Amino acid sequence: MLFLKITLIVLAALLLGTVALSAYLFRFACRRNGRGNEEENLEKLKKSHLAPFAPAIGEGIAAFRAAEKEDVYIESRDGLRLHGYLLPRENAKGTIIMVHGWRSRVAYDFSVIWHKYRDMGYNLLGIEQRAIGESEGKYICFGVKERFDLIDWVHFVNDRFGKEKPVIFSGISMGSSTVMFAVGNEELPENVIGAIADCGFTSAHDEFCYLLRTSYHLPKFPFLYIANLFAKIFAGFTFNECNSKATLKRARVPVLFIHGEADDFVPIEFTKRSYEACASRRELLTVKGADHGMSYLADKENADKRLTEFLNSLHTRNECES
Repeated sequence: MLFLKITLIVLAALLLGTVALSAYLFRFACRRNGRGNEEENLEKLKKSHLAPFAPAIGEGIAAFRAAEKEDVYIESRDGLRLHGYLLPRENAKGTIIMVHGWRSRVAYDFSVIWHKYRDMGYNLLGIEQRAIGESEGKYICFGVKERFDLIDWVHFVNDRFGKEKPVIFSGISMGSSTVMFAVGNEELPENVIGAIADCGFTSAHDEFCYLLRTSYHLPKFPFLYIANLFAKIFAGFTFNECNSKATLKRARVPVLFIHGEADDFVPIEFTKRSYEACASRRELLTVKGADHGMSYLADKENADKRLTEFLNSLHTRNECES
């Protein structure tokens, strides 16, 4: 009898511990918190092996903050007030919508590239994804709900600059996944002519499986399944609800895929799978030795060349089809 009681207590403790750890994983991944601003990300970078890149990123952040821009807002389909930074320019040939990564910000993720886009003649719209920065929302949804937010931002751009002006998506990390989920959506406006997807995951499920194994040394069962249940109950989405391998089969705009070969946060295999699944014109740039989100800095000459060629090709193609 005593053995049975002890066994039941141990089993109950294990069950409670499993649920508690799964709840922590869900909250850590999805719930809004105070982390992810530019200063904290930059300070963390300075203490890492990527410290040599910190000056360039810091200069880019400062320049973005000093640039003349507008605070703009839209309302999401579920009633959230979403925030973005609009940098219009005279006689722009189109608009690039910049989509940041998980718990990051536009000024940080696009610190070394935003001025290139602007110099190439584009309006810039840097959006803050739900539950990040000034955008409302309690939970980050890893592109599942954000894909519709991105499409609604295109409607904002079209109302501002006209439906005849091209729109291009540029996403990094989770922002890249948001972009990949959006380009395969049947609601995608016709004036979206291309997308840049830098180091995105195929799905939240795939990414969490990878991180559980490599960072936490935990099996996906039962932790991921319980965390997924919390996501469904509290945030209204599931980790496997969107997968780029499925959405990109419906893509109709060219996509430039970028990934660093030394990325240990989102493995390069995810981008290769997305590239293989993409039904539209596609290009792949992998950068030797580049960590997560650092491809442009790790090989600026080649990355800059490929990026310029890709963007120019979108307009040539668009003019031929008109």
